[in-house]
Amino acid sequence: MAKLQIRRLAPRDVEQLVRMDHSVQTAFGYKMECQRGASGTAHSMTRMRLPRELNVPYPRDDASLAKSWSRADQILVGSLDETVMAYVCIDAQRMPPTACISDFCVDPYARRKGIGSVMLRAAEDWARGKKVRQVLLEVGVKNDPAIRMALKNGYENCGYIEDYFPNRETAIFFRKLIDL
Repeated sequence: MAKLQIRRLAPRDVEQLVRMDHSVQTAFGYKMECQRGASGTAHSMTRMRLPRELNVPYPRDDASLAKSWSRADQILVGSLDETVMAYVCIDAQRMPPTACISDFCVDPYARRKGIGSVMLRAAEDWARGKKVRQVLLEVGVKNDPAIRMALKNGYENCGYIEDYFPNRETAIFFRKLIDL
């Protein structure tokens, strides 16, 4: 297999990004709970097996993706032989000093090969170069593969917001502090 090339988004890449299948297959979901007590609030996230495997659509439609991409400070693509296999969309202006990964996709044929982890490290390196101290990753609550990948790469769950995405899906947020 050829080595994944990480580079900035070029105008010729946009059509490939639009055509990418952003949906995921999963047999797991998450139950989010918030317990309030006299001493504070506790949040929990429990992984649960679903009765059958589901195809989960991406929480943003094409128009929402285009809007997200236009606001990005950086979009990095991972390509093999000029074919875009993955991308990560980074916004460092919305919540300084945090680099927010708002959109992240690996082509279905390239999943479970470590490409997502490589793309996360590239986003972290970009953030480090901008002197940003943490990376925040937003993931749909139904996207078990992305949640597992975030945890595997040292990201910590730091909260959730219901009805966050345009399709009203709950977002789970993961953060990772990075050394400068």
